[in-house]
Amino acid sequence: MIYEAVFHTGGLLHIVENKRTGYLAQPFHTQDLAAGIRWVLEDPQRRVGLGHAARQRAERLWAPERVAGLYAEVYGQVIERSAQKGTSHFRYAEPIAGLGR
Repeated sequence: MIYEAVFHTGGLLHIVENKRTGYLAQPFHTQDLAAGIRWVLEDPQRRVGLGHAARQRAERLWAPERVAGLYAEVYGQVIERSAQKGTSHFRYAEPIAGLGR
């Protein structure tokens, strides 16, 4: 699903870059949303460009390898902090070297 014109609220403002990957309308201003939809649709090249930019951004930010690496970093930090506090309930208190980096 491509979000080309959305309200500037919640998680959408972290997904859509205004006028780069879509249009962010002011929250709950239906006229601004309508203007954004018009802006997207009035130029077919712009619409295609927004779609390509949105896809590239999504592939860069949410690639499975990247997301897995971020989770591995967080888990490694939790294990390391637990080991430093002496409260580790994990079998292995040391993070795996290079995992997620």
